[in-house]
Amino acid sequence: MTIVDLKNILRDFYANYLIQNTFYFGDVFEFVQKKDIIYPAVIFDLQALETQAGGSVYTFDVYFVDLYDVHNKDNNYIDIIAECERICYDTIAYLRSNRIITHDDAISSIPIKDTLNDDNIAGIKISLKISLENSINLCAIPTNSMPSPLLNEDGGVILLE
Repeated sequence: MTIVDLKNILRDFYANYLIQNTFYFGDVFEFVQKKDIIYPAVIFDLQALETQAGGSVYTFDVYFVDLYDVHNKDNNYIDIIAECERICYDTIAYLRSNRIITHDDAISSIPIKDTLNDDNIAGIKISLKISLENSINLCAIPTNSMPSPLLNEDGGVILLE
């Protein structure tokens, strides 16, 4: 499985998920430049990549955010945190049930309150490690086939010009 496969799996999951409206797989700073954000939103921002013999380990900062009305005297901050936690829990459960996350390590979240692209947002941010298995197989790499060298009578290579 590749990172593109992971992106497609997440895109399909969020397309059928009824709570969240926008899914973004990329740099959070590119996300904030978008004008057509419909909240709540989930952003997977790649932070690190480690290649191992059996696959790759990707570390993402994942943001679960919604609009926050700073002028609301009822202050819906805790409600937004709760909603974003629900999306986060469902995401982790989905990834675990599909064996994309195989560890049971605790995943800590950080509450956030910020302004993105003139939107006041609140939510949570987690750091998530995802291991993807793949075979490192030279035969899977596309190449132009090289012809066998031409040999002279003595076994030396004949150079063609």
